Amino acid sequence: MPKKIDYYIRIGRFTHEREVLEEFVENYDGLNIPANILAYYSKAFYVLISKIKHSYFIDPQTYVFASRLSNDVVTRTVEIEEEGKKREERTLKKSYDKLLDFYQDSQFLKDTLKNGPLSIAYFNDIKLKDFVNSSLNFQQEILLEESEKSAISKYDRIYAGTENHQIIDQTNIMKPAFLTLPYFYIENDSSPWYKINISILNIAKNYRTDLKKYAVFCLEKTLISNTKFIVKLLSDYQGFDGYIVFISGFDQWSNSSSELKNFKKFIELLHDTYKKPIIHNYGTILSAYLNEIGISCFSSGIYINNSKNIDEEGMGRVKFRYYVPSSHSILNQNESKNYFLKFDPTSECTCNLCEYIKKQKTGNIPQDLVIIDRIFRPGNTLKQITRKSSKHFLINMKKEIDFVNEHNSTEYIERLTNDTGMSNNYSGVVTNSHLRRWIDVIGDT
Repeated sequence: MPKKIDYYIRIGRFTHEREVLEEFVENYDGLNIPANILAYYSKAFYVLISKIKHSYFIDPQTYVFASRLSNDVVTRTVEIEEEGKKREERTLKKSYDKLLDFYQDSQFLKDTLKNGPLSIAYFNDIKLKDFVNSSLNFQQEILLEESEKSAISKYDRIYAGTENHQIIDQTNIMKPAFLTLPYFYIENDSSPWYKINISILNIAKNYRTDLKKYAVFCLEKTLISNTKFIVKLLSDYQGFDGYIVFISGFDQWSNSSSELKNFKKFIELLHDTYKKPIIHNYGTILSAYLNEIGISCFSSGIYINNSKNIDEEGMGRVKFRYYVPSSHSILNQNESKNYFLKFDPTSECTCNLCEYIKKQKTGNIPQDLVIIDRIFRPGNTLKQITRKSSKHFLINMKKEIDFVNEHNSTEYIERLTNDTGMSNNYSGVVTNSHLRRWIDVIGDT
């Protein structure tokens, strides 16, 4: 049975996350990088990986090309002026435009996606093979290419052979831990995209057999309780080095006990069938608590939600989020203001953010209300505490993962039971009903 759980940060807002990723390199195990973000910031990621020396994998993001919301996710509206007249036009977002440069049939894909999602009719045998190979080539080569042209490599070449200079071979660092197969969303058991996914698997099996490859289960959450479908799914997807689980609409905080138990059963069946590593994409600390039944790694974001609905738009601008350790949950900005007003955050955490909030307060509710409102007013102070909140998140996530890796499921339940009692003190501000469901799920055999 897997025991150690790894934590990979899913990149969402790289320009905001980069500093904290460098500063708190010991608090996570690797990176989950969306392909479009990597394509756009490839040089910056090369420098980051060179510094942190963590492993990473790439999410191809191919499902968005066929999503009903592809027009909102992949494109944006720009204003164009011609002959003194202004008009609006849809154009690809810069990151996806850059990503598609790496695909064969690039211009056709770009032109199509400006007007809507890809049609399944596009993927004849030749087109699909080109599509799969383009995605896998990109993952394998993007940072190795940056290594060839980077300033660091130039420095090594210039000073190679001089006294006390050791050439740093970046090749292994720059390779992803594995290649992630392209994938499309399976909405129901009769989805035509299921057949496309199976064709992708068959093509990928013949691609660079010397490299590790992980297949992705991108499913509507109701499908994981469909026994007949799951039996067929696991039969069709066998033969890979690992698996990534991405369940649309699955939320470990709000889903019912029965939905969480269905997820647990799916993970158990997946592990018992394949005996391969399982990564839960868009996970929470509950994913870590399920390490004994199969999950070896979970991935969540600092500034992005830890659940994902395929039909949701992008995350928008960076917003303040605060992690409450005892409830293992995240408060939005308004909830955080209420929490800071009524409670002392240093009772659970003494990081810079929590200490800062405590020092600002006077103990007089009306005065503190003004102080808290001022702190959260748009401006430099809000930007500073938003960045501090990301550090607060990683500090506490590290503590939680260390606990998971040092204890067993019986002790997980004991901790969550104690945390339920502690977070009861925040009644009306912090929700903890999910903890009782988590206890029920972890204890269910």
